[in-house]
Amino acid sequence: MIKSVASQVSLFVGILAMSLFSCTSVNGKDSSDFIELFKHELQNRALAVVAVANAAEDRKGKPDGEFWHLYSQLEQINQKKFIPYAEKYQLTYTMNMGTKIKLTLSELYSSIYPKHHLSLLVEATAKYVDKLKELKKLSPADDKEFFRYVVLQEKAQAESLKLLEADTGLAIEKMRAFIATLK
Repeated sequence: MIKSVASQVSLFVGILAMSLFSCTSVNGKDSSDFIELFKHELQNRALAVVAVANAAEDRKGKPDGEFWHLYSQLEQINQKKFIPYAEKYQLTYTMNMGTKIKLTLSELYSSIYPKHHLSLLVEATAKYVDKLKELKKLSPADDKEFFRYVVLQEKAQAESLKLLEADTGLAIEKMRAFIATLK
């Protein structure tokens, strides 16, 4: 009986040790960093799906209207891809109060200073790609493909927005080409 209990305890300790050491990049501080970065990205996506849809509606019929329409399509695709992972990690895909305030202020600023707002958006999106690379690095091995997509879609947004500053036609082509790879 004692031998049986001892062997069960040994088995339990062995399984526990293997499970702790088999966690590749998501453990300890890396785990909390991963969750914080992913929460931030989910807030970013929740904001973007609304902000970009609003921009698409506002810009309809204008030279850059098609770009914003395509961008809105990308955010709808993103929403379908992101929600299952938000649920997997028991996180929310809906905007918190801070994100709602950010959306309101961003749209207000955009309505007053549209070109400067676009410049700020271009700069922020380009910088954000690096944060998402860190998120991918910290992600669990079995989710690497999804987090690779997270980086790719942000990079496509950054490149398209940069093009939009100079050449709407090229920005539209870039966004359309990226969306076509998703179908």
